Amino acid sequence: MGTLVAIDAQNLYYSARRMAGGRVDFARLRDKIQEAEPSSLSIVYLVRGDGYDSSGFESLLRGLGYRISPRTAHRVRDSGGRSRLKYDSHAIRISLDACTKYVDQYDKLVLISGDVDYSDLFAHLERLGKTTEFWSFDRTLSPDLMQTVGQVVFMDDAILQD
Repeated sequence: MGTLVAIDAQNLYYSARRMAGGRVDFARLRDKIQEAEPSSLSIVYLVRGDGYDSSGFESLLRGLGYRISPRTAHRVRDSGGRSRLKYDSHAIRISLDACTKYVDQYDKLVLISGDVDYSDLFAHLERLGKTTEFWSFDRTLSPDLMQTVGQVVFMDDAILQD
C-alpha cells in the first residue's frame, strides 16, 4: 500500500493568502510531496466557481501529476435575497473518500489544508490502523487538531510562488 495525499485547495489558498499574502506553487508542493511520500496518490479537491474558467489551473494540476476532484459552485439566494456561491464542503468529501472510496488503497493519509478541524476523521483512521499526517502552515493550524493527528508537518514559504 501507499500514501493518500488529500489537498484542500481552497483552504490552502486562503491560508497562504492570510499568512503570507502569497499563493501556493503546486509544482513546489508536488516536489515536497514526492520527496516525503514517493509512492503516493495526490488528489486536489477544488471548487469550480460560477462564471470562472478554472480549466487552465486544472490542466496545470493534471500536468503536474495530481488527480483532480472538482465540484462546481452554484449561485443561490440567501434569506435576505443576496446572491452567493454554494458548494459542497471539502472536509466532508475528503473524509468520505478517505473512509470509503480509497480506504483499501493506502495505509497513510496526508492531509494538506489550512485551519480546518479534521479531528474526527483522524481519530477514525487511527482506529482503523492508518497512519495520519497533517501538513499546514504553522500560523494557521488549529491547536485542537494537533492533539488528534498522528504527526504534523509545518510547510514553509518555499511552497509559495515568488
